[in-house]
Amino acid sequence: MDLPGVGENVQNHVWSISPTPLKVEGVQPGIKTLAFTHLDKDEQGNLISDDPNDQTSDRVIKSILRNPDNASACLALSAMPGGVALLVAISSFPFSRGSCHCSSANIDAKPTVDPQFFANELDIETMARHVQNLYKLSNAPTFQDIIQPLEVPQLETIKSTLRGGSALATHHSCGTAAMLPREAGGVVNENLRVYGTKNVRVVDASVFIPHANPMSTVYAVAEKAVDMMNEPDVSEY
Repeated sequence: MDLPGVGENVQNHVWSISPTPLKVEGVQPGIKTLAFTHLDKDEQGNLISDDPNDQTSDRVIKSILRNPDNASACLALSAMPGGVALLVAISSFPFSRGSCHCSSANIDAKPTVDPQFFANELDIETMARHVQNLYKLSNAPTFQDIIQPLEVPQLETIKSTLRGGSALATHHSCGTAAMLPREAGGVVNENLRVYGTKNVRVVDASVFIPHANPMSTVYAVAEKAVDMMNEPDVSEY
């Protein structure tokens, strides 16, 4: 059985964290506010315009981002010990794809992982704009009594900083056994069954990429998988 998509299609949410002093005392550590957001409609539309060379996954993500009910990033304000606030921007639907493969026949050998963050220019473009918006938000009147406002950098400065190492992985690795058509590099079908098998299913985050933390989606996939395995499956292997 030849499934070249196994181990390909690695995706991960990337985040940027900007610390700033808290102006109030006695704030308990933890996330204080969380919001899912879009870029400006026209700006995002210009960034994600269609390309005749788009891969299947690119077309899917662009269709998601064009839906006003879906977000391109998550923004958060978190408090840390010592009177520090963290302004956080997390990408929702990355276009970049990496890989994860065995490096040896030795089961104890570490795999070869190439995340390819920002390999697709759309990721750095959208992420930089969300980070810039977060800096602007720190200057909003509502926050003036809560946090120290941040100076708003130019987009090119933000992109350079992100590429230089300020962008971090969220450890939400997904996608290495993608639920896609086999000819598009998919590994499992809509019933979670591995192509070419009768009794092998994949039930974890490797079949999808969610817009946020994948844990609850993994639970949902697991519950759906139980239902599938309890029902007759007439799909072709």
